[in-house]
Amino acid sequence: MTFSHGRIMNNSLFFCIILLSVTSTLQAANNAGKTIVAKGYVNAEIDQNIRNLTRRSPIFTEDIVKTGASSAAQLRMIDGGLLSISSDSQLAINHYDFNESSKEGRVAMTLLKGGLRTVTGALNKATNNYKMQTPVASIGVRGTHYQVQLLDDDLYLATWQGIIDIDVLAGSEKMHFSLGPTLAYKFAIVRADGRVEFLLTVPAVFSDGYGNDLLANLPLVANPLHFKSGKDNLLVNNEPFNSIAIDSKGSQTFVSNELQTATWAIDTGMERSGEVLFSQIEQYSVISSNGEISNLAMSMNINFNSARVTDSQLSFNDNTGEWFAAMDGVFDQGLLDLQVNFASHNDKLANGKVSGYFINEGYSILGNFTLSEILQPEVNAGGSFLLSQIR
Repeated sequence: MTFSHGRIMNNSLFFCIILLSVTSTLQAANNAGKTIVAKGYVNAEIDQNIRNLTRRSPIFTEDIVKTGASSAAQLRMIDGGLLSISSDSQLAINHYDFNESSKEGRVAMTLLKGGLRTVTGALNKATNNYKMQTPVASIGVRGTHYQVQLLDDDLYLATWQGIIDIDVLAGSEKMHFSLGPTLAYKFAIVRADGRVEFLLTVPAVFSDGYGNDLLANLPLVANPLHFKSGKDNLLVNNEPFNSIAIDSKGSQTFVSNELQTATWAIDTGMERSGEVLFSQIEQYSVISSNGEISNLAMSMNINFNSARVTDSQLSFNDNTGEWFAAMDGVFDQGLLDLQVNFASHNDKLANGKVSGYFINEGYSILGNFTLSEILQPEVNAGGSFLLSQIR
């Protein structure tokens, strides 16, 4: 077999030109965020250049993020906003500009297909600097956690926190209305012909919902608890706890909030402001069904002005690999209402719960977590933690 030197040179030149074209296109676009989770078929397209998205892949302005069937993506944007994109969806990132120093910028996105759930970032103070466009309506926000879904050309809306302002674009009569938990309605449907239907209950398309009754998960039982200093696993008696049931091996189990609440008081009247990172693990007690754990890391970004928890992660290793969870949420009266947006154990999907509350005048968080594989729930891990702000 013989090779043509000229042909090899021409092929090399061709691929170099393609590579330079893709590189220059991405360099011309501004960084808008990064990929936290990419499950299944997830890619981004910009100027007809398509790239697969994986964890930590960058997101740029002018990207069209697409998910396939049985796929999903979660994006962390440069202003701290979180986007969870459902399967069979397309989201165009038209503009995403943010100045960290001035906290100013502009967000413009278009939901072309499917649905998403989002907790908006720093650019949520006024409706004129954030717009989510859809084929039938545009959405502005005021400090918001909301969800949208396009289904059969109709737009379904749910506002879990804050307020969204909707301008109906379809139909002959333009309409403006707002949704939010503090308003008359927080759910609505904008039909393809422009008609608006207000709902008193959550639409079935949003069956996952969003709860904020965290107190029900923190029963108060008066039992003493004495933490061991340092970051070693705590060994406690292998007795049943009512809050979360976890299979354990050996004599190690986790300490529940039922015991912790007897020692620590919930701070309901904190006087704190600003955005603070909690990432110092003071104490913990964690057990996995696969034995001892190691390399525990945890962080929560707390915004005391908007009462939001963003960009929060939990990771550790057991004898078979790494556990990982990404979460966000809100807090009220010292109680944290957190949602696990994604969890995994090695390459297997997992789910879980995280709860907690502020102590020490709002400088520490005491909480519980539990994680389990979706297909094999007997593979699980959980425990308690004391997380503090680095001062």
